[in-house]
Amino acid sequence: MHPWVIGDCAKQDRIDAEVVSKLQRFNARRKLRAAAIASVLSSKVALRTKRLRSLLGTHDLSSEELDNLRQHFARICADGENATLTEFEQVLKAMKMDSLIPLAPRVFDLFDNNRDGTVDMREILCGLSSLRNSRGDNALRLCFQMYDADRSGCISKEELASMLRALPEECLPGDIAEPGKLDEMFDTMDANGDGEVTFDEFKAAMQKDSALQDVVLSSLRPGQQ
Repeated sequence: MHPWVIGDCAKQDRIDAEVVSKLQRFNARRKLRAAAIASVLSSKVALRTKRLRSLLGTHDLSSEELDNLRQHFARICADGENATLTEFEQVLKAMKMDSLIPLAPRVFDLFDNNRDGTVDMREILCGLSSLRNSRGDNALRLCFQMYDADRSGCISKEELASMLRALPEECLPGDIAEPGKLDEMFDTMDANGDGEVTFDEFKAAMQKDSALQDVVLSSLRPGQQ
């Protein structure tokens, strides 16, 4: 304690009333500021929780899945807001989505809606929901976009081969390694023989051949192979 307020050195003079009043006002403002900061922090936490819950309702993920994604995303992503491709791959591993890891660059590109080279929580939630729940034409369109690596609007034979090489072995037909099998698959889709597969050709081939459809759609449905 300071010597001014103890022992013989302590002053006996009464503190001026105006000084006391100022000290009281200062203390009151300090308490108000502390309460305001606590309120803001509490509101931020509540807002984040509310936002995550609203995303849950929109994107059909369970509470446990959403919480796991939030925790892994916050732990892995350096800025806490956006994930690079490397960080996205780490998030997939942490979420035990092993079937998507070989396809991570394609999936990342598909999820990156605003084309800024990163993905945020909303983009990941939307993307995972699409992979899980897409059906019919939506599933075919999504799968076509994954195969169309250069976003040209067509699938080349090289893009088909690259995608099939990335798929887990259990998703592929047993005869995929046989000579000419890849050419056969591509020719089935390339109806006009111009060396490129448009979405309409892709869709028509899938509708005609259920076995072929099973193979190409195996790139979807994370964790459900």
